[in-house]
This record gives sequence, structure tokens and C-alpha cells, in this order.
Amino acid sequence: MTPDERKAHLPKILDQHNEAVRTFRASSDAFDHKVEGMRHTMTAIQEANQAQREAIDAIIAANNAALALFNDEA
Repeated sequence: MTPDERKAHLPKILDQHNEAVRTFRASSDAFDHKVEGMRHTMTAIQEANQAQREAIDAIIAANNAALALFNDEA
């Protein structure tokens, strides 16, 4: 390949490279967007789990109070 032929092919190769990088960037942006959505979901799951913990603690406290009454400890 002559220097002139190389010079003629180089812009085409760089254009293809730029297009590939733009596609890669779009994929990366889409991934970031999905991860952000997952963060909201995970926060909601964490909040629901905390509410369950509080409910469990309330049930345990109620059971202990009932046991104390049953055992005439109140």
C-alpha cells in the first residue's frame, strides 16, 4: 500500500473508530441509567425491610407483654 493509499484509508478507519466509540458511549449511558433505576428499587426494598424489622420488634414486644401477663409478672 502506498503512502497516498494509506492516507486515503486512514480517515475511513478513524470514522469507523469514532462510530464504535459513540456506540460504546451510548451503551455506557444506558447502563448508568439502568443502574440509577436499580438504586431507587434497592432503596425501596431497604425501606420495606426496615419496616418489617420494626413490625417484628413490635410483635416480639407484644408477645413479651402477653407472656408477662400470663406469668403474672406485670
